[in-house]
Amino acid sequence: MSRKQLLIGTSLLFIIVGGMLGGYLYQSNFLSKSSDSVVPEDNEESSPSTTLNKYRDSAGFFFEYPENVKIEKKESKDTTTYASLSLSSSQVSGSISFDVSDTKFRSIDEWVKASGKESKAKGVKLGELSGKEIDTEEKIMTAALDKGILFSIEVTSENDKDFWQNVYTTFLSTFAFSTPEAPQTGSTNGSVTGETDIIFEGEEVIE
Repeated sequence: MSRKQLLIGTSLLFIIVGGMLGGYLYQSNFLSKSSDSVVPEDNEESSPSTTLNKYRDSAGFFFEYPENVKIEKKESKDTTTYASLSLSSSQVSGSISFDVSDTKFRSIDEWVKASGKESKAKGVKLGELSGKEIDTEEKIMTAALDKGILFSIEVTSENDKDFWQNVYTTFLSTFAFSTPEAPQTGSTNGSVTGETDIIFEGEEVIE
């Protein structure tokens, strides 16, 4: 093989290898940009439904909540707990818990002091009751006190703060007291109720 042929062969080899390398780099860069432009479904923004459902509890209160939020009523054998609810959604992380139970706190200020977050506390209304709200970066804690009974709300929003802030605001703005259901020994539509009547100070009496 002459020197001229060797140089031509070497040049062709460099051209072929360079073309292959350039094509590989171009394809890799194109696929990378394409994958970056695809937004995963999990990152799509979710919002509470504007359609509201009403929840009424036999303990003597009711409130409204978005249709795409579900409520779980926790059963408890503890006679000092009158209601324990959890609000959650399959679309987002986080939840809201609501509990009604006996307490040793004699005032709502004692509850605030026990939380250790006095500087973050502000006034809030729960139905006709005056309460306190403590908003930290991790969660919102709200409580109201009536005749030795504590109404406590805890909002854990995780990465979906706007969603749960909306649900929480709806909860507070629609919450009201009603006449507790009378104890029943029979069943209606397959459900049996036997809760003790509780009369709250801010109760709305329906005749």
